[in-house]
Amino acid sequence: MSNTQEYIHGYTPLEQQRLIEQAKYWSEGLILPDLPYQSGETLLDIGCGAGAVLGEVGLAHAGLNLLGVDFSSEQIDVAKEHLKGLGLNADLQVADALALPFEDNSIDHVYMMWFLEHLNQPVAALREALRVLKPGGTITANETDYSTLIFAPETVNSRQLMTAFCEVFDQTGHTVTGPKVEAWMAEAGFSRTQVKKIEWHFGGLNNLDNSSGISADNSFQVCEDLNRHAEYMLGFIEPSLKDMGTLDGINEADIAQGIADVRKAGGMAEGKIGLSVWRNRAFKKLVT
Repeated sequence: MSNTQEYIHGYTPLEQQRLIEQAKYWSEGLILPDLPYQSGETLLDIGCGAGAVLGEVGLAHAGLNLLGVDFSSEQIDVAKEHLKGLGLNADLQVADALALPFEDNSIDHVYMMWFLEHLNQPVAALREALRVLKPGGTITANETDYSTLIFAPETVNSRQLMTAFCEVFDQTGHTVTGPKVEAWMAEAGFSRTQVKKIEWHFGGLNNLDNSSGISADNSFQVCEDLNRHAEYMLGFIEPSLKDMGTLDGINEADIAQGIADVRKAGGMAEGKIGLSVWRNRAFKKLVT
């Protein structure tokens, strides 16, 4: 029995390109910071998708032995071409996260990026990752909590859009994942979990002081990035529109208006977007 269900975003070329652009978008702020990787070590990306995260990490850490697995052959095919285009060599395989094709204690590091949120057995997948890791090896997992996503100015339709998106997402995964990963890792047998909660806030030009209710820190971006982030968020929300249309009480016209409202807020000086992301790193216990 596979640990994955239907991938909510699909496997279209447009979605695969979105994954590549998404990795570039989050590279410096989320994917790359503080990675404890050394040349010659082996890195396994579980749920590697189009190879987007492997590409960012491989370019930043020369000499890593890159491995990737994904349940979808379509994703693996795209990942091979993407990494080849970056000049990176990687061993990519179609595989189930519950039955990794690697020996016990054979991998130095594991990476997961917005992967656990799509699984119906996340703890089982973490246990399998633990099996293949060497003692002292690390796992890094970045996950979010879609219930923290805010758009402002909020409208009835933009709120309905987010409510419908979360309902659809929960049919195959977990909208609230980031806050749960630490406990999942502990249950799977990892030790010394390090958790960093990152508050991403984007505000228009009228929100550059503390009176906006959003702190003016390093993650606070001005209007140009607000619009960019609104388009990024819609990029993974819009593919699930067909599924939202099957929900009881959902009016497709209202959902379409919700998308328009979010896009409009992205270009407004008073607009705001907020989202919480959890970056979890844990270790496999050393043999004593």
